[in-house]
Parts: sequence; structure tokens; C-alpha cells
Amino acid sequence: MWADRYGSSFGSEHGGSGRCGIRGALIAKGIGRTPLVKKSASEGHRDGRLSLLEALREVICSEIAAAELPYGSVPVVAVIETGAAGRSDAILVRPTFVRPAHFERSLHFGSAGFTGSDQHLDALRVRDMVLLAEAEPELLGFPGLEEMYRRFANQLGAAQARRLWQGKFLSSNACVSGALADFGSSRALPSWHKYFDQPEERFGDELKYLEVAFDSSLRNFRKYSRIPNLGDRLERAAGALSSQIEGAFASDLIDSLGLKSAQPSTQETVATLFRNYWKSQQSILSSVEHIPTSSLPWIHRAVVCGGSGKDLNQDECIVRYLVEILNKDSSTQVADVLQRLSVWSAPREGLSFDGIAGICREAQSRFDLHSDMQRYVADVIDCALSRALRETADLPLGWRLVGQAVNAGSSVRYLQSLTGGRTAALVSGAVAGNTALVFGEKIPASATENARFPKIVWHIPCDSNAIYCGQKLFIGGIEVRLPPARFLFAPPADRWICASNH
Repeated sequence: MWADRYGSSFGSEHGGSGRCGIRGALIAKGIGRTPLVKKSASEGHRDGRLSLLEALREVICSEIAAAELPYGSVPVVAVIETGAAGRSDAILVRPTFVRPAHFERSLHFGSAGFTGSDQHLDALRVRDMVLLAEAEPELLGFPGLEEMYRRFANQLGAAQARRLWQGKFLSSNACVSGALADFGSSRALPSWHKYFDQPEERFGDELKYLEVAFDSSLRNFRKYSRIPNLGDRLERAAGALSSQIEGAFASDLIDSLGLKSAQPSTQETVATLFRNYWKSQQSILSSVEHIPTSSLPWIHRAVVCGGSGKDLNQDECIVRYLVEILNKDSSTQVADVLQRLSVWSAPREGLSFDGIAGICREAQSRFDLHSDMQRYVADVIDCALSRALRETADLPLGWRLVGQAVNAGSSVRYLQSLTGGRTAALVSGAVAGNTALVFGEKIPASATENARFPKIVWHIPCDSNAIYCGQKLFIGGIEVRLPPARFLFAPPADRWICASNH
């Protein structure tokens, strides 16, 4: 097993992965201290171990990012509970991946000043990585420096819209494909306030750290690249990162609200309305330590509660203006948009930092009470995902998302018709070859490709009590048992629905 050398946008006191090792096509996190760990590493990283709590957080946040962000996440393929030295430790297994940090120097690690020193070898490593990326990009999965950072901008813009925060962008916590990795600081936030945790680390400031990372990589590509005038072209690309983040923010908003077929002027007006709302919210500085855990936050409260109708607050005004904008566009169905908004804006208390920690601690405390640990841990993860996922872009028109459940890579979203009271199930399962795995059953199917992984989705009529009791249905000639919903969504207030009819 080999420790993985890479650098950092900020110079770095480490030489690479302090607790990860690579063997073949897999990388294991939590194997113990490697020779590359920095001397000033925090207590949690100094011994190279990974707690089971951290591993479960990685799985949950990775699955959320895979489902909701345009370039997804590096998947977790296994969590191995070790229980070493009386502790609840784990090893996290992922496919081996190339990080942007592999194109950056580790300027403050190890020996220097002579041939063969750590610093000399580090410079050769970066040179070789740049030349390899230009000669054989497909070997690394490298789309080019400009495209790589465009993808990161898209990731961060969508994450801002969805209030998903990985902390400051680090070039070591991502893959060159655009996928994100290492979710130790990740959480969902209840609003668009400028939340802060560590000093100078604030939600909404992701562009600043993205630009630092781009500049760090650019210096080395300028130095070692054999492509003429590459640096000048990349500098122009760096200047476009801000507009790309804003564009991804707007795109995610429009897709999530089901407005892709609306008139361009409607899309632009709605995007501007919410972007101004974002800027207003970002003027409010809030600590992540003082996030309320039992209230309906920001615009979601306005959508599902409706307000008094007289002295509207800012959030309620946003919903009112949205309804007015949509009423002017005959191509939109206002009730559909409001239904999606109620889901997209719903809080994710279980995905807050403390919420995930609580879920994992509760699971950890019960391990000794269960004979089948593998099934129990999988159920903990499935429950967290059932409560946290917010997928609305692919919902059919005329239907409201009522509830959802996730089970081992399969999911069911229960829908109710906005007009006739009919109930349906939106069932999805991962596809491998010509087979889909759906709630434990293998179903003949051909994959429908999306940006991250092949999956197939069925829209199937079902009984109304299936939402609460589950139901057996035939899919592709195979009987499948759908579980009941593990999380229910609140509908928009009648006030807004009535306003859309005038």
C-alpha cells in the first residue's frame, strides 16, 4: 500500500495523504499515520485513524452530493469497522482518484536544499503530473485545467443554491473530474445567511478559495506546460469563475422549480428575484453554532405557512412576487412550481453538522445491541438519506411529492395528483449492464445515462395507502416490495395556491 503525495493551494505542511493508502484501483482512508502527515496535524488526524462516525458522515454527504450536484462525488464503495484498540474506528474505501492538489507543490514539507530532498522530489512530481496530464489526459480522467475549474464552479453554484456547504474549497477534497470528496466538514444550512465556522471560513465565499486553487495550479502549468500561450488562456478562464458560479446557481434553481420550459424572460426574472434574495441573505452573518434545530427556516416557512396576508416579511414577499411573475406566463403551472419550491426549500435538520453527528452517535451506541451490524449501519444511512434528499427536477408535471424512502441504492418517491387525488410511485434503481437492482430485486432494464451514473426510473400508479404502508408492485414482470415513505413533505399554503388562480 502506498501513501499518496500531493500539495496544497496554501503551501502545505503535509506531503500528501496523512491517513490514506492506495492499492491498485482502491484508496483506503483511516489506515493509520503515513509518512506524509504534517507535524501540526490536529489530534483527530495525527494518529491516522478514521472514526466510524466520520466514515458514516462521509457516506451520507457523498450520496447527497452524488444525487444533487451536477458532477456528483467520489463514491464510497465500502466502510470496514475495525474496532481497533477498543475504539469505534473504520476504514473508508473509495476508487482511486486524481486530485487537483496533485498539480500543486507541498512547499513546507520535509527536507530541502539538495538533490533527492523532499522538496526536490516534490518539484519533479508536479512537473511529471503536468506533462502526463497533457500527454495522456484520459489516463487521469483529466478534462483540462480550464474545464476542471468550470466544473468546480458549477458544483459550488449548485451547492450554494441548495445550502450544502463543504467548508472552504480545497483542491485536495475533489477529483479532477469535478466530483467532490472528503466531507468531514460538510453540512446543510437552514438559509442563505453568511454562516461561519472556522476563522475566515464562510458560506458564500467559496469563489475566493476556488480562485486561490486555480491560481496555484496555473503557476505550475505555466512553468511546466509545453502548450504555447496556455497561461494567457487560463487566466481569462479564471476571470469567468464568478459568472459561472452565478450561472450554476440560477440553473439549479430553474431546474429544481420545473421552469426549464418557461419563457426565457420568466426564467431570467425568477433567477434575478432569487439572486437578489441570496445577496440580501448574505448580508446576515450567522454562526453555525447557533442554528435553530426545530423551526421552519427562511423561505420554506413562507411557502408552507403563507403569512398573515397584511404585513408580509421579506420571505413572504419573495413568494408573492414569484406567484405574480408566474401568473404572467401561460406556459407555467404555478401550483407545480410552488410544490417544487416547498420541497427544494425544505430544511434538512438531519444534515446539519450536529444532526449528522447525532445520527452517527446514536447508531454507534446501539452497535452492541444488533446481531447484524452490516444491515443496521445500512439502515442508518438509508434513513438519513430518506430524510435529506431534495430531488425535484425530474418530477412529472401535475404531481406533488408527498414522501420518499431510500433503501440500498434504490429509492421511491410517492406522488399525488394535483387534480384527481391519484397516487403514484416514482421508483429508481441503479443499472449495471442490462439489469436494474430495485429494492433487492433484479429487473431486466437498459440504462438511461445521466451526468454521474446510470439509473432507470419508473412512474407507476399505486394505492394511496402505499405512502404509509408500502405496496407490492410488478416492475418489468418482477414483483417488488416498495417500502413506506420514511419522510413526508409539507405542501404549500392554500393562500399561495389561491393567489395563483387569480
